[in-house]
Amino acid sequence: EQVVLLQSRLDQREVECDHLRKDLSRAKQENMNLHGTKVGLQSRLTEQDSSLLEMKNELLRLGFVMEQFEADKAELQRKVDEKNKMLTDLRHQLTEKDRQLDEQQAKLDETERKLSQASKAKDNVPTSPVYNGVPNLPPGQELQVVREALRGLRSCFQVNNPQHHTIDTLEQSIATLMERLRFLESQRLLASQKESLANRTKTDSPRTQDVGLSPMPRQRTNGVESNGSTQATKILYFTEKTVTPFMTSISKKLGDITLRDFKEVFDRQGSFRFHFKALDPEFGTVKEEVCQDEDTIPGWEGKIVAWIEEVRP
Repeated sequence: EQVVLLQSRLDQREVECDHLRKDLSRAKQENMNLHGTKVGLQSRLTEQDSSLLEMKNELLRLGFVMEQFEADKAELQRKVDEKNKMLTDLRHQLTEKDRQLDEQQAKLDETERKLSQASKAKDNVPTSPVYNGVPNLPPGQELQVVREALRGLRSCFQVNNPQHHTIDTLEQSIATLMERLRFLESQRLLASQKESLANRTKTDSPRTQDVGLSPMPRQRTNGVESNGSTQATKILYFTEKTVTPFMTSISKKLGDITLRDFKEVFDRQGSFRFHFKALDPEFGTVKEEVCQDEDTIPGWEGKIVAWIEEVRP
């Protein structure tokens, strides 16, 4: 009976042991599940921490960018204010330039009117007795006044303004007109000298009288006009601003004209380089640069052809 009792107790203990084993297995399984859940939650927490850190960094970067934008905005506003101030100053300068331009234009119109009157008076020299009442101005003074007025007018325009070509053409036309007027004046003086010489030689022999009244021979070559002892050499010169050449003349024969003589005709402010068409025995037709004022200018077929280049700083 005791064995049976012990056997039954043993069976009961084995059943309890099986239940405990099952509970242990279930507890281990739950522990493993809880451990996996813990690991997953830790990984998610780590990811959220990294995301939060990235968001903080992005927020900090955006703050820096916003500060940079604000600084750029302030700088741009300052530049806009400076530009507005410069624009106001330029408008004032433009108004002043317009006023100076109007004044120079009035002076130029007055000079043209005086030159027109002088030209009409000089053209009427042979027949009009009123010419003797016109006062004689010093030689070259009228042209110098015109050049000063044109120089003031030219300073009112920018360097690349097409009005420079019109001013250059006007200056060249006035210079040519003044050269013509001086030529007519010299002709008038020569005629008066001939007349006085003829009056003095009326009592002499007919042969001497014929010699005294004979007109002086006038010769013309390519680009050179001569009248007795007076010669004039034509000059063609090009500038950077114009395509059409300008023409003037110097009352000297070819070979005696120096760079200083040419600079007196080309009366401009600034620094320039002067090139002249010449014939080289080795290279043929070339543009020869002349630098010294005392150097003689080369000629081409009886005239002078020049190219003028402005030296800019």
